[in-house]
Amino acid sequence: MLIAQHPPSGDQVMLASPEAGPGSNALPPGLPPSLVAAMREPVLLIAAIEWALARDVLAVPVPVLAIEHDATLGLLLHAEGSRFPLPAMPPLCVAAIAFTDEGETALRIAIDQAPGGETVPAIARMQPGDAMGLATAVVSGTTAVLRRQAALLTGSLRSLGQMRAAHEDHQGRLAQLEAYVARDNRQDFDEVFAEQPAGGEDAAIRLGRGANLGGLNQLLPIASRGVSAIALHLDAAPAMRDAVLVVRLTSLEDGQERAAWRLTADRLKAGWQVLGLERALTGLSRTLRLAVEVPEGTLALSLGGNQPLPAFRVSGEDGTALAPRSLAFRVWTGLPGVMPPVTGIDHAEGSEDLGQGWEEVPVLPDSIELSRDGASATRRALDDDSLPCDPARAGVTLGRMAGALPAGTLVAQATGRIVGEATEPVEFALAAATTAAAALDLSGQDRPAIGWSGWVMADEDGLAPLRLFQAEGTEARDLFVLTRRMPGAEGTPPRARIGGLRATVAAAQAGQVQAREAPATGATPSSLAPLVEEADETEVAQAFVPARDFRGTGFHSLEGGGDRTWRWLGADVNLKLDNVSRHATRIEVLIAATAPGLTEGAITCSVNGVPTRANFATTADGGDGGLTALIPLPQAARRRDRSVVLDLAFGRAHQPPGDGRVLSVACTGLRISA
Repeated sequence: MLIAQHPPSGDQVMLASPEAGPGSNALPPGLPPSLVAAMREPVLLIAAIEWALARDVLAVPVPVLAIEHDATLGLLLHAEGSRFPLPAMPPLCVAAIAFTDEGETALRIAIDQAPGGETVPAIARMQPGDAMGLATAVVSGTTAVLRRQAALLTGSLRSLGQMRAAHEDHQGRLAQLEAYVARDNRQDFDEVFAEQPAGGEDAAIRLGRGANLGGLNQLLPIASRGVSAIALHLDAAPAMRDAVLVVRLTSLEDGQERAAWRLTADRLKAGWQVLGLERALTGLSRTLRLAVEVPEGTLALSLGGNQPLPAFRVSGEDGTALAPRSLAFRVWTGLPGVMPPVTGIDHAEGSEDLGQGWEEVPVLPDSIELSRDGASATRRALDDDSLPCDPARAGVTLGRMAGALPAGTLVAQATGRIVGEATEPVEFALAAATTAAAALDLSGQDRPAIGWSGWVMADEDGLAPLRLFQAEGTEARDLFVLTRRMPGAEGTPPRARIGGLRATVAAAQAGQVQAREAPATGATPSSLAPLVEEADETEVAQAFVPARDFRGTGFHSLEGGGDRTWRWLGADVNLKLDNVSRHATRIEVLIAATAPGLTEGAITCSVNGVPTRANFATTADGGDGGLTALIPLPQAARRRDRSVVLDLAFGRAHQPPGDGRVLSVACTGLRISA
C-alpha cells in the first residue's frame, strides 16, 4: 500500500487503497509508472497488516510503503488495490515503523528476506498518532541515509582519484616505453598482410602517359591503427627516365591524408617498393585507401590473385573496378606512434632506394681508462653519461673505452667539452684502434683518416664536435679519446669531458647492439694507479629534494615555510624523481612527524615497479622526529633515463576526526645517496 506524499486535503491524490489485502492470491501485476517514480524518493516502511493504524502518518510529506513477505512471491507492495512485486528494498528508506507486535514481526520478516534489507534503519516502535516519535524516526533515518551516501561518494571520489593516478602513471610508462622502443630499435614490427604478385599474362596494370589510366585506388583490408609501412610491387623497371610514382594513404571516414610518397625513376626498380611511415598510425581505427598516380612516364604495377570481394578490387579514380583482382601489396604494423625500425622491413630486390639501411645507436660506456702524466686510473661515467678526459700538463691524455664501438660501425660521433670557462685552447680527437699504441700512432696525423677524426680545437663555447669514419664490415673495436693542450701552456690544465657518444651502425647489426648497464654490484672500478692531485668527481654527492619540490600523486597540502616546509603524505603515494645518479643505492625519506598508529614496518614500497623493502630507522638528522624511511634501489629497477618512480603504501595510515584526509607521515625531503 502506498500513501500519498502530502497531508490529506481536498485535492490529495491517494495512490493506494486498503482493499488489496494479504489474502489475495492473484498473479502480481507489474509496478505502475507512478509507483516507480515514488520509489526513487525517500520513503517510510510499514507492514501491510497495519494499514488501518498508519493513517495518522499521512501528515508526514514522505511516501509510505505497505509491504509484506509472501512465501511464494517474495516481497510485495500493497497499492492501488493490488499487490506488486518488488525486486529489492527501496534504496532511500528513511524509517521502518511498527505499531504492534504482529506488525513488527511481519515487517522484520519482509525486510530480512528482501535484497537490500541491510540498508533499512532499525524498526521504530511507536503508538498511532505519536507525531514526535515519527518525526524523530524520520530525522534519524534521513541522517543515516545521508551519512551512507556521503561515505559512498567519498569512496567513489577516492577510487576515481586512484584511477586517475593510475591512468597518469600508465600514460607516463607508455610514453617511456615508446621512447625506449624508438631509441633502441626494438619495435615489434610485423607483416600483417601480403598479396603476392600473381604473375603471368594480365597480371599487371599500366599507369601514366603511355597508358589510358592515370591513377587507381586500392582499399586496404587492415585497420589503420599501428600501420607502419606498406609496399607496392612494380612488374618492370621504368622504361622512361622521367617516370614518377606518387602514392597517397588516406582514411575514408575523415578524408585525412595519413602519408604520401613521391618516387622518381632513379629510385624505382622492378620488385617491391617499401614505403615506410614516419610513425605508426595512432588514434581511432579507420579504413585506409591507397591512391596511386603516375603523373610522368609510364609504370606497370603488379596485380595479385582473384579478389572475390568487389570492395577490395583495384578500382579507377571513379570507383569502377579495373580488374577482378587487387593490387599486389604488403602491410606492416607496429607500436602506434613509434617510428618503424629499418631492420624490420624486408628489403626485397628492387627496393634499393632504402639501401642496406643504417641506424644510429647510443654508445654508453660505464667507465674510461685514463693515462696521462705517467699515471693511469679507471674512472666511472658521470650522471650525464659523459666521461672525464682532462688534458695532461704536457703531452697527450689517452682515454680508452673498451669495446665501445659495435661491429658494423660506419661513423662514430661525440662532442668534446671544456668544463667551466675556456681559459686556454684544448684539442680533442677520436681514434678507433685495437691497442693504445696504435691510437697514439694515429695522433701524429694532421688530417682525418679511416679510424682517426683528426685534432679538433674547442671553440669559444668550449665545444669540439668530433666525427670518425670506419670502413664497412669493421669488427667491434675500442674507442679512444685524446686531448692535449697547446705547446707551452702553463698552470693547471682545464677540465674536459667527452659526451654525446653515438655510432651509426649497419641496420642488419644495429639490433644486435646490447645496452651497457652499470655493474650489478654498483662498485667503483678499481684504480690502476692514482691520478696526481685529483679527486674522484664521479663520487655521488648526497642530493636533497625538499618536500615542496615533490612530483607525483597522493600528497596533501604543504605546511610550514622555507627550510621548515613539510608535506603530509596519504595512504598511497606516488613519487617521481628525475636524473637520479646511476651510482645511487638508496633513497631516504626524511620524516618530521608520523600519524597516530603508524609503526615501524608499516610501509611497503616498489621502485619502478620492482618490489623492495622499506623500513623506518632512527637517525640523528632524519627530521624533527629523528626518523627516516630507508628505501634501497634494486639493480633490476634501474633505467637508462635515470628516472625513479616510488610507489609507497602505508598500511596503518590515520584519518583525523572530521578531516577528509588520510595521513601517514609528514616528510621534509628526500636524500639520495650511495
